[in-house]
Amino acid sequence: MRTKLVSLLKVCLLLVICAGSQSHITAQDRKSNLPKENAPQNPLPKAAKVETSGGQKTENQAVRGRKRSEPLPKTELSAPTLGDLAPVEREDSTTPKTVDSTRQKTGNLNAAKTAAIYDVGIIPGANGCPPNSEAIEIYMDDEDDKNANSHGGWIGAIVHNRNTTFKFCRVDGANFPTPKDTAYAVLQLNTFCPPNSQPFSRYFDNEDYANENSYTGNIYPSVVRIFPNSSFGLPSSSRLFFCLFLPQPQSTMPSFPDFGIEYGVFASNDLPGILNSGWLHVDDEDVDNTNSYDSSYYSMIGAASKIISGSLNTDINIVKVRSGPTIPKLYSVSLNTSSVVGGSSCNNVVITVSLDAPALPGGQPVSLSSSNSNIAWIFAPKYFTIPAGQTSESASCFMGTKNVTTNRKVTITALVNGQAGYVDLDINK
Repeated sequence: MRTKLVSLLKVCLLLVICAGSQSHITAQDRKSNLPKENAPQNPLPKAAKVETSGGQKTENQAVRGRKRSEPLPKTELSAPTLGDLAPVEREDSTTPKTVDSTRQKTGNLNAAKTAAIYDVGIIPGANGCPPNSEAIEIYMDDEDDKNANSHGGWIGAIVHNRNTTFKFCRVDGANFPTPKDTAYAVLQLNTFCPPNSQPFSRYFDNEDYANENSYTGNIYPSVVRIFPNSSFGLPSSSRLFFCLFLPQPQSTMPSFPDFGIEYGVFASNDLPGILNSGWLHVDDEDVDNTNSYDSSYYSMIGAASKIISGSLNTDINIVKVRSGPTIPKLYSVSLNTSSVVGGSSCNNVVITVSLDAPALPGGQPVSLSSSNSNIAWIFAPKYFTIPAGQTSESASCFMGTKNVTTNRKVTITALVNGQAGYVDLDINK
């Protein structure tokens, strides 16, 4: 009986050991199958990009023959996703870089500070963005082969050559007018479009090969999809969201908000009251082109298609709706005397510079120079400022002179906004 009991205990112990061993093996297998989130990835080498041009181009079908080592099939970007929003900054951008490190770490789509819940993007002109307005760039790498990009008329600060650099200023869209007869659109820069406007989006199938798409600033809800290794034909694209202001017959169509700058919006040239107009033709990717609009566009196609249209490529209409402030011009330069005796550190000379219009906010700098700094030189700093709202200003004790053995003449130059005015002064012995 005792022998049987000992044998039974040995069998039970053996079963427990086997079960524990099997459990350990299963756990190890399960662990080995987990994704290696922190495993380093070897980037593929990026081939040099060479853009070609010239030759007639015809695009009449959405699917064309493969090229460039058989690029992978494209997948449509149906909605903004966190994975699509990895910022890539352009090294040659003149706009201050505004990538938010907090947003990069947390994936918060709207981490950048905004002015209002109805933020929109307008197209700046020659004066740039208003003070305290975020400047935004969206760079789209357009089709390389036989690139057919073109533009005409007023397109503001947008740069359009073989590629397209959209430039926007973030402003509050709450006070944009409701049109009476013709629709217009602005870039959507927050979760909601302003009152009396509706969102829609355009999906741009950008160049696949060695794509260089990038953007600066907080462009949510728009998306730029970037693949660093796209030299191997991986699809790169952009989806831009717009707020469309539909015409209302009862609208009185007040003027567009004054932000103190020259700016424009997206619209056809029959929008009443416009100051200028222009257009862009964007040559999108040729191979397996997947350009598209969302369903909202088609529900408003009569109005929206007058602003943005096209199938395999994209046509965009732009209008200027506000002029910037009048930039004052140099009117006159004068001295309180025509001659001085050399050898004085101040000479009691007073120079007066006048403008043809009041100086803009911030004042109008006037820089001074002498034609012969060996006998008459301008003290540092070599400029003074005409206060904002004033048309003239004077400066005294602005130059020094040396003793001369014979009477000499120097010319003093006043420079205002690139315009030069001249006045002569005799230096006597």
